[in-house]
Amino acid sequence: MRQRFSVTSVAVHRLAVDTAAGNPLYLTELIRFGVATGRLSQVGGVWWWPGDTEVPPRLGELLQRRIEDVTPSAAEARDVLALGEPLPYDTLAAVVSSEAIMELDEQGIVTSDSGEGQVLLRFSHPLLFAVAARRLSPARRRALAGRLLDAPAEHVDLLRRAAWQEAAGGRPDVDLLVRASRSLIVTDPATAIRFAERAIGYDDGPAAAVTLADAQAEAGRPDEARASLTVAASRVRNPDDRAMVGLSEAGLTLWSLRRPEEAVAVLARLEGDVPADLVAEPRSAPALLTLFSAQPAAARRIAEEMLAGPLPPDARRRCLMVRLAALMVGDRPDEAQQAGTELTILLRTHPTPPSARSLSTAIAATAELFGNRSGELPRAAGSGQHRPLADAAGPHGFERARRRWVAATRSGMAAAGRGAPSPGRRLRRRRRVAAGGHGAAIGRRGSVPFRGHRWAGRRAGRDRSSRGGAKSAGGQRA
Repeated sequence: MRQRFSVTSVAVHRLAVDTAAGNPLYLTELIRFGVATGRLSQVGGVWWWPGDTEVPPRLGELLQRRIEDVTPSAAEARDVLALGEPLPYDTLAAVVSSEAIMELDEQGIVTSDSGEGQVLLRFSHPLLFAVAARRLSPARRRALAGRLLDAPAEHVDLLRRAAWQEAAGGRPDVDLLVRASRSLIVTDPATAIRFAERAIGYDDGPAAAVTLADAQAEAGRPDEARASLTVAASRVRNPDDRAMVGLSEAGLTLWSLRRPEEAVAVLARLEGDVPADLVAEPRSAPALLTLFSAQPAAARRIAEEMLAGPLPPDARRRCLMVRLAALMVGDRPDEAQQAGTELTILLRTHPTPPSARSLSTAIAATAELFGNRSGELPRAAGSGQHRPLADAAGPHGFERARRRWVAATRSGMAAAGRGAPSPGRRLRRRRRVAAGGHGAAIGRRGSVPFRGHRWAGRRAGRDRSSRGGAKSAGGQRA
């Protein structure tokens, strides 16, 4: 098996490390299931498993027998933990008896670790958690989630608390659901939609509706996103709300409907509708729109004019990102490095929405890759966590995300060097806004063809001889 699967993608490596957790039997069953169902396939000499993994039926039956052989009180503790591990001991003990927790621990179904004065409980294997979560009926999920809402949860992360809010009945915490939904728009739009839909019926303002629209757009459902923005517009209460709805409408028009000129018109109207202290937001967004319309030089001029004066953090982030991308495609690495440093500092010191952070990370990391004159690929460290959600909130989140992006891009470049087709090529082609000139437009996910860059130029001779044209190189999604 090692010989057959010697060249694997990052996703398949995570399958072995995260899902199978080093268990040879579990890994063997997962691979057999993946090959038999076509989920695990070879593309360009590299094995890929796109999408989420599922528990193979035979393995699922084995694991289900193991977790079912417990007393009713321990089964209740198991099901509460299945609503979202890990859980602090105090949170779980507020809902079930300590004897039930001890039974699960003695049978090896759960494991615990301690740190910073907290004891965290989780299933002893990721597949046990997957099987336990799959068994929960909607009624049982609602009953248990309602009990968890009253348990101490100061050490429970945002997404788990949002999952309880979604599953429980009654009036939810709208702000918590909206924050959780926004943090998932890029990485898990389906769950972001569920959280926003749970909140929208209880929100007097437009925040939940705008968040739902953004998630629907990310999921490729622009018509539904437009309907959600109509709801959001009907709930506008003040200039801040109006700016929020207008910026979301401009994003939908550009990214989903591919109408950059219309998006600029939306921003122009918005500029006349908001007070002076908010006008920097709609004024800075056209720089980004111009960049993604394959006009990097014009975009840079707009950005630098804005950067010459005082700007709020979000507007400054947009302009710094545009200037960095324009300098990068213009092959001016020294100036790009300085712009990248400014952007990095801003992202570390000011909270940024995950969707904006993802694009900023992609552009900054790609600039580091292609601006490197040493001949070595930059410091590409692996990622310890496969979900980037927690990173977005921490002061060092940008650095970790940058390293992940560099590592993913490095893998794509290595595959391109072997002559293998990039797995993300079709996605990049669909999502590219426009292309043209030496500085092709950077797509929504940060894919940069760089046809005119000197790195691509050095490869062009080999690529033309083998494929009849210059080859584009780019990274994967942030």
